[in-house]
Amino acid sequence: QILNGILELTAGDPARGPLLLATTNTYLGTLDLWERRREPALRRFARAIEIADADTEMAGSVLLEAQLGRAVALAESGTESDARVLFERTITGIETQFGADHPELSIAERRFADVLVRLGRAEEALVHLARADRRCAETDAHADTGCLEVQLSRGVALGRLGRFDEAEVSVRGALADYERLIGASGADTNLTVAALGELMLQRGRHDEAATLLRRAVDDYAATADADYPKLAEARLALAKALTGDAAAASDEARALARQARDVFAARGGYYAGQPQDTQ
Repeated sequence: QILNGILELTAGDPARGPLLLATTNTYLGTLDLWERRREPALRRFARAIEIADADTEMAGSVLLEAQLGRAVALAESGTESDARVLFERTITGIETQFGADHPELSIAERRFADVLVRLGRAEEALVHLARADRRCAETDAHADTGCLEVQLSRGVALGRLGRFDEAEVSVRGALADYERLIGASGADTNLTVAALGELMLQRGRHDEAATLLRRAVDDYAATADADYPKLAEARLALAKALTGDAAAASDEARALARQARDVFAARGGYYAGQPQDTQ
């Protein structure tokens, strides 16, 4: 609501400048990506790129952020060849404008790797994450939260490949550092708690998974909207952990799955296929 209000004011008054207009479109596109609204995200990023390209005085970081966001949205929409071209252009732009050791390079590599993991390309994702991790090591930035995101993403990718021991070390390390840097209930901390819980679920360690996922559900429920997708995903994972190898699900597990199903069904789009999983 705040960003749309800014956009409305800016669009009605060109004197406010294209930088604010491009930045606001980029932020709105990023929100659309978080919500898995791909088509609106593509339009937002395209508009931001158009504005930035037309203004030679605009800061390069705005254009590069919009390009990266559009590359992610294109990849998630199935247009991977165009996404890769735009991603490589963004990487080159960051290196040219800010240098080869700029932290934005690690962020860009990690964001594209996350998309590859969702597309079932975890092995390729690890190549991007290795480059990002190398940059973090070279700049001695491993305590930075951006580099912790790389570590977490690496753990998730390793888990998808069944390399559970390596994955657990990576995710547990990221969680310990997040708890030290931003606290036990920060947003990134909770995301990592949920990721570790899902990893334990993959490993068949259901009691551990349930403890972690219940913590994630409680934290999300206390801080996020009731229809927040990450909350629904954590509830579904907790339902599976509580059920474990049992022949039948408990009432609590069924209730959690129903809550998740209702959120997925209401959101549609990317989440349209999730109700079948919850069933």
